[in-house]
Amino acid sequence: MVSAMPPTHSPTGPGAGDVFATAVDITVSGGAVGDATCYSNAYTDVSTPGDASASGDHDVFYSYTTGACALTIDVELCGGDVLHLLDASGAHLATGDGTLPAFCGAITNGSSLIAFPVAPNTLYHIVVEADAEFIISVEENDSPDSDNDGLCDAADPCPCSPTWSTATPAMTATHARSTMW
Repeated sequence: MVSAMPPTHSPTGPGAGDVFATAVDITVSGGAVGDATCYSNAYTDVSTPGDASASGDHDVFYSYTTGACALTIDVELCGGDVLHLLDASGAHLATGDGTLPAFCGAITNGSSLIAFPVAPNTLYHIVVEADAEFIISVEENDSPDSDNDGLCDAADPCPCSPTWSTATPAMTATHARSTMW
């Protein structure tokens, strides 16, 4: 896991990650280290977005966009109480309740894990409910791309050839020249 800079909180209003609309993107880093003590409780059982499984702790909102070959994501939280996975509109998809034994080294209180099937190239939101420091990480489990052309094998008309592309459904000019007499 690569750590992202923790979200910043502004004393004059909601800062990055304090509410759904200001979610911090962790797509590139795959994770973050944070401290929820300066954040509001914007994710509740009556808020929008919200869910009955929400706790009374402070909330930090993150966003994550899956890659082209994503099948599932594993979202792990150490040091928080509850972890939520939301779709792009804020609809609740899954909850991790902090009942797992801690597995993050220095942070010794509860841990949560959400393993969830996802759609490729799709925005998701993650809500961390915590009252102190936490570590969050996102691991994507992908479909293979054997020829590294950016197309998953299942959608690739020629998964073993790096010269084939669905944008140009023919041999590339380089390949064509090498086969000409």
